[in-house]
Amino acid sequence: MYSFRNIVFYNHFHNGDLHLSRTFVQRIIDTISKQDANIKFFYAHRNNASLLSDIPKLTYSNNFFNNIKSEKLGDFIIGDTLYINTWYASNNYLYMNNYGITFDCLYTLFDDVCKRQFSFSLADIDSVPQNFFPK
Repeated sequence: MYSFRNIVFYNHFHNGDLHLSRTFVQRIIDTISKQDANIKFFYAHRNNASLLSDIPKLTYSNNFFNNIKSEKLGDFIIGDTLYINTWYASNNYLYMNNYGITFDCLYTLFDDVCKRQFSFSLADIDSVPQNFFPK
């Protein structure tokens, strides 16, 4: 179904940045896994390796940073791997400049990635945006 076999969520920054992305990441993994059980999911970050270990099917690996040339990139594909930046200022500050450092910023960022890369929206996963707040 998808041209990639791996999805790498990545963030160059701190625990809080990872925490804020966690529910988006988990819900996206759940949705994609139902469509294609062979896709593998990773999170590349520079924090404690166990920080997101409670998310099923998600593996910590900072080895993918070799392919990430800038913290400001958005989503992109190299070979069979899709990379998704989970930082507010990804896409050269596109979302942060429009929404500031807010939940709306992250919601729109992840929604655009889902539409562009997966052909579904976050509203297809859950019609209540607040259900993507981190837990």
